[in-house]
Amino acid sequence: MIVFLIGLLFYTDFAIYGPGAVSYAPLEMVVSNRGWEGTEAFEVLVAPADCRLLARQGWLVTESGTYSALVVDCESPEDEGDLKRQGLLLDANRLDLLSEEGWLILR
Repeated sequence: MIVFLIGLLFYTDFAIYGPGAVSYAPLEMVVSNRGWEGTEAFEVLVAPADCRLLARQGWLVTESGTYSALVVDCESPEDEGDLKRQGLLLDANRLDLLSEEGWLILR
């Protein structure tokens, strides 16, 4: 898996983040509050630490599979660094991915 991800990084315009554990957050509420539409086309909504990634699309690759992903939120300034300190890659809106190790691949 790691060799594949490294190869993808060198031969494409994708950015790869991880590895790190996935935690849960009810991100559907964030989407609703922001009035975003079309998010149902993605299998998972994610919130990494970096706010510069908002609205980027890609994939979340975990031990259980590969899921289409959309970045809908990020770490707030008052919580800055919490994800990294806890060894977490991102928050996701799916409980079944809780505590899995994953990589976020964004275009």
